[in-house]
Amino acid sequence: SGTATSANAKPAKAVKPAQKADTASVAATEKKGGDFPPEKDRKKDAPQPRLQYDDKSRVEKAKRRSVVKQTEARNRVELFRHLPQYEHGSQLPDLEAKFFDLYPVHPAVYKVGLQYISGDISGGNDRCIAMLQAFQEAI
Repeated sequence: SGTATSANAKPAKAVKPAQKADTASVAATEKKGGDFPPEKDRKKDAPQPRLQYDDKSRVEKAKRRSVVKQTEARNRVELFRHLPQYEHGSQLPDLEAKFFDLYPVHPAVYKVGLQYISGDISGGNDRCIAMLQAFQEAI
């Protein structure tokens, strides 16, 4: 029986190195990135970067290109101090004056935009429903 146990032990040892070799080859193929595109293609798939508020030149450029001139909030929230904070409803007169300059925008969509700015519509579901109704009216 002593020879049987030693014979059983040898194949078990022989199987373990084979398993280690298999896992090593699998790990090597994973490191090569077989499923992932090369580095150059990965950069193309990345989305455009969002506006960086710490880059002064980009912030100024965005302000110049905006349709509505927003006023900075007087009561700033400390937690979001690193982000720009604006007054609600302060840009309505300017936007209403530009109504005829924005001729490609349907009046129903424009009306919903005014409601967004004034704060009459808030919350994701309300905003979605209002915009869908405006699109329905436009179509």
